[in-house]
Amino acid sequence: MDILEIKNYIEKNIGSSIWSSKEYQKERDKFLKEYPLERFKKISLDEYAGNKKSGDSKYFCNDLEQSYRDLYTPISVYSSWYGIYKNEKGNYVTNKNTTITNKRYAEVFWEELRIDIVQLLEYIISGQIEKVKDFNLNKLTSMPQVLLKLAMIYKPENVLQIVKNEIIREIYADIFGNDNTNIYYKSMRIKMEFINKEFPKYDHVKVSGLIYQLYYEKKYTKNVKYYSNIMLKVQEKDGTVASLQDLGIKYAKDIKESAKNLKVKISKLCDDIIKEAKYKTSLSQELCKYVNAQLRSSNEIIDEDANEIEDLNEELMNYVGKNTIIYGVPGCGKSRKVVDLLKGEEYVRVLFHPEYTYSDFIGQVMPVVKDEKITYEFVPGPFTKILEEAIKTNESSPSNFFLVIEEINRGNAPAIFGDVFQLLDRNKDGVSEYKINNKDIAKHIFNDEDKKIYIPSNLTIFATMNTCDQNVFTMDTAFKRRWRMERIENNFESAEISNCEIDGLSIQWGEFATIVNDLILNLNDGFNSEDKQLGVYFVKEDEIRDIKAFAEKVLMYLWDDVVKYDKTQLFKPEYKTLDSLINAFVKGENVFKSDVMEGLYNRSKNVKTEEI
Repeated sequence: MDILEIKNYIEKNIGSSIWSSKEYQKERDKFLKEYPLERFKKISLDEYAGNKKSGDSKYFCNDLEQSYRDLYTPISVYSSWYGIYKNEKGNYVTNKNTTITNKRYAEVFWEELRIDIVQLLEYIISGQIEKVKDFNLNKLTSMPQVLLKLAMIYKPENVLQIVKNEIIREIYADIFGNDNTNIYYKSMRIKMEFINKEFPKYDHVKVSGLIYQLYYEKKYTKNVKYYSNIMLKVQEKDGTVASLQDLGIKYAKDIKESAKNLKVKISKLCDDIIKEAKYKTSLSQELCKYVNAQLRSSNEIIDEDANEIEDLNEELMNYVGKNTIIYGVPGCGKSRKVVDLLKGEEYVRVLFHPEYTYSDFIGQVMPVVKDEKITYEFVPGPFTKILEEAIKTNESSPSNFFLVIEEINRGNAPAIFGDVFQLLDRNKDGVSEYKINNKDIAKHIFNDEDKKIYIPSNLTIFATMNTCDQNVFTMDTAFKRRWRMERIENNFESAEISNCEIDGLSIQWGEFATIVNDLILNLNDGFNSEDKQLGVYFVKEDEIRDIKAFAEKVLMYLWDDVVKYDKTQLFKPEYKTLDSLINAFVKGENVFKSDVMEGLYNRSKNVKTEEI
């Protein structure tokens, strides 16, 4: 859609549009009176996140989504991620789906998160668009709608009155072209450099509403016309007009006793409420979102098949169309990071190891029996299979595909990729910069062995790598430069497992690992000691609660890998074998050379149940 088409649509419809700033401004004034920015800067965790268990509904996040829901013109669904919230069990859950049981840890997390939220809001309010563009969003991932809503309220002159991320991206791409900037920058630039300049005399809520309507009609529902006075509305058979939000609340009450087969039920309801049958499918999908959101806010169990179709979360969008290696110390949460990013998405996962080859990954010609005769055909590997799906889907109706390579440096990665290695060089749109000839792959995908192959923008590749294993198979610069490298912080503070007490010892796993990691950092072995630290998820909870299993895993790693050539750098010299070290540790002795651990191994303070 070009700029002229957008401008013509607005000029043509601005007079008849029923989008209005009056009700919006009334609600905005009410919100600003209750939650001025100065109050938000100091708002406590309890005031922000509330407590579902207590049944208290008076807290910021609930007010934003319930009491002030009419503030958002073309809203599509309640926001389900606030950065941090308190669940029914009384625990805090972060935007990265991490549960925090310790109230103080949760408060520290919120204070740090709030600082970033306020800083970003202040940049938006003051119109510092370049600072918004370069802002580090690491702590603000998975909560873009909440932040966009706050930006709308505190400075509507500087942001678009739209919260649906995918539509913001579509508008931005049509006006300014594709780039990898964040959603807040995109919203600001559309408003400040397009709407404010092209339509200075028009009601900005009307203009935003019309743009939303234009894009939603042409790119999503195709033929469904939405009418709205602040909220999306639909005309019912009896002639009345109701918002999808209100219908969602109404029908959630009718079916909340069973959320199974929600889509089927909503479709049947739409037979009764919608005037024209040809609109039923699109409107039922949209109404399903509202019912689902209402059921979720009421703590009903939602059938997985009924979950609303949401855009890829903002954090994941930063990786789409790229090759990314997630690296860090053993057990720091690399795979967990990828799984969290791809939550709700389908993906293919492979594991590289010393025996893994090009034939395993890409494919190979093998004998196949057909009509009692042996012929030779190319049998595709996981890479070729997902490449085929991505290319063919991209040519019809674009969908995202994800390939995850675990332990990429435990196999000879350049050899495993072979000639496909060249395709990893991707342009700013995520497409291979250089296409290659590979007859086997081309014939399999295109049925034309002369056609060149490439990686399309809808195929995203993730890989994980242990930094302490870099010497298994060294990846040269030519290979690594084609990947975006991202180190995972070894964060013990926000991990629930850190609070688990080690069986038989008066110390928690997080405290123990932090002390040991400090000792590791001070080693003088000529190697990068930082890469050898214990990761927060190096051990599982059941291993922490079994002193022998814990010792055999943790001490063996430290003995064999961390101080392989000089055990006395970490352990007391009297332990000559790993067995003697483990036995002493299990008995509660301080086996470490440093006296930092003294006094932490008093088994009498925590006698095992079976010994009583």
